Amino acid sequence: MNENKKLIYAAIIAIGVIISSVILGNAFKNRNSNGTITTTGLGETNFVSDLIVWEGNFSESSYDLKEAYTNLEKTKGVIKKYLMQKGVADSNMVFAAVETINETRSDYTEDGRYIGQIFTGYRLSQNVKVESSNVAAIEKIAREVTELLNQGVKFYSQPPRYYYTKLADVKLDLISQATEDAKNR
Repeated sequence: MNENKKLIYAAIIAIGVIISSVILGNAFKNRNSNGTITTTGLGETNFVSDLIVWEGNFSESSYDLKEAYTNLEKTKGVIKKYLMQKGVADSNMVFAAVETINETRSDYTEDGRYIGQIFTGYRLSQNVKVESSNVAAIEKIAREVTELLNQGVKFYSQPPRYYYTKLADVKLDLISQATEDAKNR
């Protein structure tokens, strides 16, 4: 029993030394942090986007893969011609690879049991991306693209995305403004 009491006392003393070391270490580490004030500055500027990216997609379906591809190429030609007539340069258009999907439908017996899938044809789709520094013109085309419906084209347009390509130049000015604002605070 005497031996157990000695071990318990030694453990209590060891734990006390560890706790004291942690407290003293934190106090030493944080000794200079009292009275420190941190300030954040604000810098702001207005700028106009100088790059617009607009995307859309179109598709064609057929039971025959070759026919679906031929129809997709015709649709692509109509879209390309439309965009060029609106002033979009060929170099500003990027047509992505054609995506092919086997379309099927579920088949059931007369009593409602699922028996499998039935092939109904191919659906080919393609995306087109227009990237230009003529923001106003592309914005207008994106709003008027429903004109393609009159030509029998099912074109699904995405909202344009706007970018500013000279942000690195503005960044230094903003940092300067934020630093001055922080000093004033």
